[in-house]
Amino acid sequence: MDIQGLFDLVKREFGDGGIELLADRPQPGLQVAREKIVDLSRFLKETPELRFEMLTSLAGLDLPEGVLRTSYHLYSFKLDLLLPLHVDVTREDPKTPTISGVWPSADWYERESWDLVGIVYEGHPDLRRIMLPEDWEGHPLRKDFVEKESYHGIPTQREREWLSWQK
Repeated sequence: MDIQGLFDLVKREFGDGGIELLADRPQPGLQVAREKIVDLSRFLKETPELRFEMLTSLAGLDLPEGVLRTSYHLYSFKLDLLLPLHVDVTREDPKTPTISGVWPSADWYERESWDLVGIVYEGHPDLRRIMLPEDWEGHPLRKDFVEKESYHGIPTQREREWLSWQK
């Protein structure tokens, strides 16, 4: 099954709204409305002819014009197909449902995305920082993040020291 056949199957199940085919990309995938991501994920995993049983990665991205994106990469051993899914939200409303109930491995990926980019995964069982200290302020992979001069009295910036062979 190719990406168009997969999209046709998805359209039959979900109708025309909220899921678009991104066929013109080097890695074709689907653009998904946040309210459909959980149901689509279950469908892709549990449909016998698809069986996307593996979430290989999930990443939060800060795109231009205030768009925050979650990119999911699913793999079907049955089809030998890698499928990217993209869910976009705004900075003003950076919320999308968790898919950790579908793929438990999403748990830590979603925590990392929230920690670094600030996307809130509603319904997540333990959405807390995973890479930064609990009292860290902000999300450092956002384009508008401004690093403070110090953290608990420790400077966050330092002069670059030239190595002796560079002098």
